[in-house]
Amino acid sequence: MRQQWETMKRNRGGDPSSGQMSQEKTRPRKPTRVRVAHASAAARFFLHELGVQGPPINAKEIVKRFARLRYFSDPSEDGFTAYDCAAGTYSVYINRDSLDQRINWTYAHEIAHIKLKHLEDYDCNSLNDRELWRLDREANIFTSNFLMPEEWIRERASSPLSKAALGSLRATFDVSWEALINRLDELGIQSRAESLKLFQAPADQTDWARFATENHCLNIEPGVVLSKNSPVKKRWRESDDEDHIW
Repeated sequence: MRQQWETMKRNRGGDPSSGQMSQEKTRPRKPTRVRVAHASAAARFFLHELGVQGPPINAKEIVKRFARLRYFSDPSEDGFTAYDCAAGTYSVYINRDSLDQRINWTYAHEIAHIKLKHLEDYDCNSLNDRELWRLDREANIFTSNFLMPEEWIRERASSPLSKAALGSLRATFDVSWEALINRLDELGIQSRAESLKLFQAPADQTDWARFATENHCLNIEPGVVLSKNSPVKKRWRESDDEDHIW
């Protein structure tokens, strides 16, 4: 999020506190909580607007309708969004080296920041780490509901789900193992623990996070917050959501 705002300042050519931006609407608010219901409803409404009837969602093509799409290479970041205040336009930057199974989520996550108006409504340069975390949590909630609407999931999944069934769902919705397993747990279809058992972790495992990372099967932390290596992600693992949806 800080990178998003700094990019926006470079596009704009001025600091948000300067008179150069006096014509744009002010951004006095700061996010005080994660608006779970708002983000979920916004995703459902957007799907209705698009008229999409089933999975998979081609998030890349949807990004092109709302923003200029650009690519970069950086191992620490999957993507970010820039907003040009003067022109009222967005640019979305995607890491061309992102894993295939994560790329659709990355496109959709940047759509979420646009549809939730995070860069229009907040002075992101003035937000602290926890406030930035809240905006990314909202974007993740939007993305989960956008790519994997509850009704679509329930039509195709019922517990117990085998590893093969999980793989089929992952392909159908074009999401990562992590995203799918989190969503199934969130909807009460199959717990995270039950899904993780299917991945045959070593019998003497003491560090599942290391095992999962080395085998590229899923990230066990609850949701993607900023970049994969972000200290914010580690710092705010506890939730201050309206309710606890991971």
